[in-house]
Amino acid sequence: MMRTPHPFVEPSLLRDRPFMLLNGLAMAAHMINFTLLFLLPQLLVAVHALSLLETGLMIFPGALLSVLLARPLGRALKRSGTRRLLALSPWCIVAGNLLLAWLGLSVPWIAAPAYLLTIVGCTAVNACVADALPRQIPETRLGAALGLQQLCQFIGGAACAAVCGFALADKLSELSGAAFTPLFYGLVLLSLLIAAAGLQVRNH
Repeated sequence: MMRTPHPFVEPSLLRDRPFMLLNGLAMAAHMINFTLLFLLPQLLVAVHALSLLETGLMIFPGALLSVLLARPLGRALKRSGTRRLLALSPWCIVAGNLLLAWLGLSVPWIAAPAYLLTIVGCTAVNACVADALPRQIPETRLGAALGLQQLCQFIGGAACAAVCGFALADKLSELSGAAFTPLFYGLVLLSLLIAAAGLQVRNH
């Protein structure tokens, strides 16, 4: 087996606990964001019989907010610090997914505030990870670390959405929405894992 003295992804990165923790946080946040972007249109159209325009209007404010949050989050990071913000922001994700799990099947408009809460938390988590990585990783390995992080984010997001799509495939035709409830509770569980990991970063 041939080995290169300077691999693109150094094995030492995979053994770096602070990096893997941050990488896992960003990956989980992307998994939730990508999955909601897949699940919410299915829920609103198939269960609540909303039009495509109405569905888009439900989701658009969250997408817009993720862009507008860039500067306020930068100021919050400078004022409060990465660890404090990373300890608090995952609870927005938890709250958003709990709203969907409890009310998503009975109240169509709850999708809008729930996604707003979730996108605030996911955007804040990703901002915190982006701010913390340069301090955790030496400059010589930073490029490889960022590349690995991006790869994990997109693989995780796509895989989670695909698994949810597979779970919905057999039950969407019933239009009862019963298949959505365990998926939303699964996202709640993943959100709680993000919150726990955020506290670990704070205490690291």
